[in-house]
Amino acid sequence: SWCVSAQSVHEAGHFLTAYLIGVLPQRYRLSSLEAFRNDGMINVQAGTTMLPTAAAGAASEQSAKRHPLSITSDAERYSMVAVGGIAAEYVIFEQAEGGKEDLRILEQALRISGVSRRDVVLTKRWAALAVVCLLREKQALLLDLAKAMRDRRSVAECIRIIETHGEL
Repeated sequence: SWCVSAQSVHEAGHFLTAYLIGVLPQRYRLSSLEAFRNDGMINVQAGTTMLPTAAAGAASEQSAKRHPLSITSDAERYSMVAVGGIAAEYVIFEQAEGGKEDLRILEQALRISGVSRRDVVLTKRWAALAVVCLLREKQALLLDLAKAMRDRRSVAECIRIIETHGEL
């Protein structure tokens, strides 16, 4: 079936956004049950885990060079990845059901970093607009990635889909 769930689209949004801005995805989970089955972890939600930028090294730099955006800080990069799931749901379904926890964690991280409340709001808005624009251009790729994630393809296979997709 070509149908994809909101959860697979949401996680594909995080994954694709991260990859396109030079942050390498390490793993993804589409449900807390999957986290329990695969890792024996409880109280873990669905999510996409990224490699730290420094650990990703040259592969991350290559990805960012192939898909250049003018991102000047780790805070901007983190913000874009954080809203990637919400933006993906909006691009595909014209509404977003998930992502409240993503926004809460983003707000908390920005505030801990010393960002003012006003700038937190502006950063979230900027990131959402930037990622919606990015993912609209990559909508077919986003859907292909969501289907691969729905089918539980490996991270390496998901990256291969991104790298070999005709839109890049």
